[in-house]
Amino acid sequence: MLRNGNEGMSTIPGFSQIQFEGFCRFINQALAEELDKFPTI
Repeated sequence: MLRNGNEGMSTIPGFSQIQFEGFCRFINQALAEELDKFPTI
């Protein structure tokens, strides 16, 4: 981990990219599955 002097907290290189990819995967797959399960009115 790297220490960023401005923020005062440790950062993992590439962590924001990993988070973004996981979020996109959630939006594309899990959210669509959950909406399909939702009953229609």
